[in-house]
Amino acid sequence: MRATIQPSVWEDLKSLTDVVGAGAWNEWAMKQVEEVDYRELVLEQYVRSIWIDGQVIAVVGVWPQHPGVSRAWTQLSRLAVEHYPKALHQATLECIELAFETFRLWRIEAHCRFGHEEGRRWLRHLGFMPEALMKNYGFGGSPDYWLYARTRQWP
Repeated sequence: MRATIQPSVWEDLKSLTDVVGAGAWNEWAMKQVEEVDYRELVLEQYVRSIWIDGQVIAVVGVWPQHPGVSRAWTQLSRLAVEHYPKALHQATLECIELAFETFRLWRIEAHCRFGHEEGRRWLRHLGFMPEALMKNYGFGGSPDYWLYARTRQWP
């Protein structure tokens, strides 16, 4: 099944149900972000929704840190992970490539919770390489997170 990628809107993020890995940070973040803020967020970032069969299965974003460097983030539904992993993977790869091109990036970073081996494997399949273990980095100072990065050289 082929996924489609579209610019994200607030309703896309709100429509995601059964978000994988949703915990205290996700609950806090959703309370902080309102529709107006999300519109601004989308303008500042590269945010795309991944659709299959008329349903949003994931929202993928790349948040600029400084010129040439951004941080990737995802909100993935359990449906995406359990039933459409190949389509999710391909669409996420396309989003990453488009973000590199759109912003002329040379580095995209991603964070993965310590102990989340499935997430670490996926990041490696997306072309990210591990760089460091960030101690007490998570929401509330715990848990630890891995820092991954994918880089590109421009001519």
